[in-house]
Amino acid sequence: MSILELEDLSDEIILKVLGFLDIKNLLRVGHVSNRLRAISKDETLWQKVNLHGKCVPTEFLEMVLENGCKYLKLSNIKVEGNLNLKGVKSKLKYLHMEETGLFSNENLEILLQSCHSLQKLQMFGINQNIVESICLQNGKTLEVLDLSRGYGLRPKWIELITRHCVNLKEANFNYYGLKEDSINYLVKNLTTKIERLCLSCTPLKDEQVKVLVSRCNKISVLDLTLVTSITDTSINYIIEHLKSTLEELDVQDDNDISCDKLLQLRSMHRLKILNLLSFTRSNVEEFKRIQRAMPHVEISDGTYFKIVKDKNRIWEISSSRLDLF
Repeated sequence: MSILELEDLSDEIILKVLGFLDIKNLLRVGHVSNRLRAISKDETLWQKVNLHGKCVPTEFLEMVLENGCKYLKLSNIKVEGNLNLKGVKSKLKYLHMEETGLFSNENLEILLQSCHSLQKLQMFGINQNIVESICLQNGKTLEVLDLSRGYGLRPKWIELITRHCVNLKEANFNYYGLKEDSINYLVKNLTTKIERLCLSCTPLKDEQVKVLVSRCNKISVLDLTLVTSITDTSINYIIEHLKSTLEELDVQDDNDISCDKLLQLRSMHRLKILNLLSFTRSNVEEFKRIQRAMPHVEISDGTYFKIVKDKNRIWEISSSRLDLF
């Protein structure tokens, strides 16, 4: 039998083999030869990258983007150096940024300025430059926007988001400190294409709920947990305008939403999930009564809402630091 040398294998076969490597070993392969380095930079090998909890040199981030990365997760990472993406137009479609306290605002802004075709964005902590990059460069392509766990979206930012992000299907504005004028602008101008919406912790009022659901009547998932200022009246509006679309509703149990009114949700035949935060702590019997009345609905006394659900596999890196050798 003849012995096969590496040089005898086609680029296509080598590329398939490299597809089984994690990123750390992919980097190592690139140092074996010029040919393997070129193959290891093929875009198909860099589609999905997860850098959770890593110490990352900016040179690596630049390389990932230049190699055509489309799904990038940057959470709880420390970035060493200053990003240089001048003239780089990244191909990122999904960007998840969480706990980026060790990621400077300058690097954040430079990264987002390179993005022009984002479809999903999840990040915590924004400023004026970041909002402008999100809206002006990615407004037409964004379908999922998660800006949760922050404090005080400014009215101008709300205006930019609602004016430019016209194709949003999922949005999470789980924000503390939203002012009434910002909420009014949001419910009056949010795109009517929205299907999944989280307004947890937002001080919504009944009239604002009415404006929202009468306009955005395609909503299938609505999270209103920790919204204690709404009453039975809001449930009436939800039943009236979302009867044909709503599949999941998350609400906070308090004295202003009655058990009898919640029971009327059984008329919503598409409803599959009803999360009643803290309901068992207030009245166990009423909670059980609702469960019995709606056997076709999954009813819980807690809430879980994750607006961005990436079903694609994201590559993990086993080392705590990425060495570029």
